Amino acid sequence: ASFGDIQRREQQTMRTRSRFAMVNKKRYFLIAPFWKTKLPLPAGGWISKIFANLKSFFTKEDKVSGYVEIDPEYVVLNGAVYPEFPLGSYRGDQGKLVIVGHGVSVVQEVDPMTLEAKKVYDIPSLVPNTKGNVMSSTCVFDKYQIIMDFSDVKSKELCKYRIIKMTREISESRYGGKLVASFLARPSFLYTFSVTSNYIIIPLIPYVYKNAPFESNYSMGNKTLSEILEYQGDQDLLFYVIDKNEGKSQYDSLDPINNSLVVDCNTYEDDSILDYLKIKNLRDPATMGALPFSATRRFILSDISIECAKYLSCGGLLSSFPTMHFQFISSDPMELGCINPFKQGLKHRYVYGLSLHKEDRGKVGLIWNAIRKIDLEGEDEKSPIFIAKEFEHSPFTASKTEVMFQPQGVTSTGVPHEIEDEGVIVSIVYNSHIKSSFVLLLDARNLTEITRYYLPCIVPLSFSRGSFVSHPYPSIV
Repeated sequence: ASFGDIQRREQQTMRTRSRFAMVNKKRYFLIAPFWKTKLPLPAGGWISKIFANLKSFFTKEDKVSGYVEIDPEYVVLNGAVYPEFPLGSYRGDQGKLVIVGHGVSVVQEVDPMTLEAKKVYDIPSLVPNTKGNVMSSTCVFDKYQIIMDFSDVKSKELCKYRIIKMTREISESRYGGKLVASFLARPSFLYTFSVTSNYIIIPLIPYVYKNAPFESNYSMGNKTLSEILEYQGDQDLLFYVIDKNEGKSQYDSLDPINNSLVVDCNTYEDDSILDYLKIKNLRDPATMGALPFSATRRFILSDISIECAKYLSCGGLLSSFPTMHFQFISSDPMELGCINPFKQGLKHRYVYGLSLHKEDRGKVGLIWNAIRKIDLEGEDEKSPIFIAKEFEHSPFTASKTEVMFQPQGVTSTGVPHEIEDEGVIVSIVYNSHIKSSFVLLLDARNLTEITRYYLPCIVPLSFSRGSFVSHPYPSIV
């Protein structure tokens, strides 16, 4: 397509996106009283159940399959964007984008070009024996399957987590997934998980709701996370390890080689980072103070089979949990880290993420203005860092998206390239001083700039997960 055609498409996309946002804004006012009624939220399909309880005409149910169709215009987008979520077969060259909402048990399909809402799926109605009113917005692709986590908050002290696996065969007419495992634990609103070849690891951060067992994020109003959530610093960080091999005993799937796990995390000493990143501080960085920065810690989960036996014999009591120790593997601040996707769940050496230039650390009003590469087997001082020269030591710039690693690809035999850091780093940089944004491409080996592409619109700072897709096919570029 010609440059003019591409530019015209982009402008059309932005106009449609603006209209879409306005439509949803009107819906906020229309349905806001629903959320404020504090209705008891059923475990499964709470959006459809609330509408049904209010005798709304926004849903309709197929009496044969029991599938509940929800008007997509009435589901607010708030979550991660995935271009290859398994919602049936792709229709020709149109592709799909799917929004996985955080705090709701639904996913929404939108048109990748116009961003028009097209379909909403109530996940519990598609996966048997699955309920939940909070869903992690992090989905893990695992050999063309997606593993997702649901939680059913029963009280302020107890929550049931469910791990489900979904295939690309999901549709309205039949189940497209199955329950892998479930366990009871304390509620945690801010949680994620990771997957290895044998395990699913869920770290539960001690974040709980202040006033209710569960409060929909659509009833928050103008409240911030720190106003509705409470960080219990006296509680421990808990790691739950789930055997991913369904139908196999925990012991049958273990051997001395895979009997331990190494988990690397970007961690903060407390939750003060939430206060620094409030909207009022982002609008006026001078009020923010010096941004606290994280450190990369390594946790080692050893003797899993032995600890599993202890856990089961004690009925899952917290007193049976082993105490893990950690070590600092990097003191360089990093946020929203990523690795080569071919190394997901495997031993890896390099991590990329947002950071601060060394000379800017501790300065008032500066947020992440650099991209850093950390060698987990090397020295911090030798880790390369990138910051555009025209933005160096400037308070006016920030990377909008988490950085994403696009690997070199596979060989002619279908095997990934052996060089782990052979590929391209993609991010979006926003310059608030001249009000412009550009897509930035870096060489993953040394973080030298390959090229940049200025966008016809502003893409401000955001912490919602996004994806880069090529047109017309929904493959990550």
